[in-house]
Amino acid sequence: MQTELPSLPGLYWQDVFPPRAVLPLIGVPTFFGIRPHKEGITKEGITCDITCQYKPNQPQVLHLWTQFQEKFDSETPGSFMADAVRGFFENGGRECIVVWLEDGSPQALENGLTADSILDTADLICAPGITDQERQAKILEYCAETSDRFAILDAPLESNLHTLKERAELLKKQPGNDYGAIYGPWLKTPQREAVPPCGHVAGVYAACDRANTPRAPANIALEGVLDVATLSREQQTQLAQLSDSPINGIRSLRGRGVRIWGARTLSSDPQWRYVNVRRLSITIRRWIALNLADVAFEPNDFRLWVRIERELNAYLQTLWQQGHLQGATPNEAFRVRCDGETNSPEVRDRGEVITFIEFAPTIPNEFIQLRLIHGETGVAIAAS
Repeated sequence: MQTELPSLPGLYWQDVFPPRAVLPLIGVPTFFGIRPHKEGITKEGITCDITCQYKPNQPQVLHLWTQFQEKFDSETPGSFMADAVRGFFENGGRECIVVWLEDGSPQALENGLTADSILDTADLICAPGITDQERQAKILEYCAETSDRFAILDAPLESNLHTLKERAELLKKQPGNDYGAIYGPWLKTPQREAVPPCGHVAGVYAACDRANTPRAPANIALEGVLDVATLSREQQTQLAQLSDSPINGIRSLRGRGVRIWGARTLSSDPQWRYVNVRRLSITIRRWIALNLADVAFEPNDFRLWVRIERELNAYLQTLWQQGHLQGATPNEAFRVRCDGETNSPEVRDRGEVITFIEFAPTIPNEFIQLRLIHGETGVAIAAS
């Protein structure tokens, strides 16, 4: 809109409204489940193999538990998909994606992960009931490669304290261990004696995200749960006391319900030890991909550097104001640097724009350093 200034004929004032930044969706899981196999009757009354209703590697977006019931049978033999999706919505989830795998093989999981079945809106990966080390390692590796998704893994059903700790130690050695967390034991619900916890936990993640609070998704009571399925109260207490173990225990506490009692990733790196810290860095990366992707092929000069610094500073200040970053002032909470020093002639010759970001998450009390790289292939973030 242009308005002529009456005191200065021929000179116009133009209001310019920059495009509003797009916020990434968070707390949206993709659930991978094994296709049920049995003879049955379709909703149209046609007798056929029931697998015809469950096409592999094709995403189904759900916003309500009743949508799952309408699209699929709530009894999914050989799969814990229904239990996970129900638990997700019971615990505050608002949107999820369902992807059926061809079968339970590692190759089928890899095909599902690498197919175009995972929508960009998803930032969580769950595979209810898939508890072997090989397939869980594939999920962690995938999340690390994309660097914008986090895995919620289930501990094996038949677990004692020794096997829980043993599994966690094995996963700690896997690439991408800071992009995932493992939860156990399994849960007892009104529907089944034992269900994997990932769906209920994902619902808690989503509820915390929607509340926009910096708290870790822990010490929160689970809805739709009667008890834990395997460990005694004494064993649950012992699990909670394993300070060196990344297993996030689930405890049944008298008068307080069944609660998540841990918020650690599988990483032994102190700066990526906590779930909310790694997920905050993932959210920052997703925001950058949405709002700064268009800097590719722009002239790599001072004007571009100023723009990147300005937009990132504005976004990080919003996170600080919401309590996600600690510090009495913005300067204590975060720093952004994109200039001639970070973008040397050699960097510019490679067609890259490098930005250094430092931020101090609420937990733990230390700075996290990231290196943001814009190139022809998109946005990449590496720890400094």
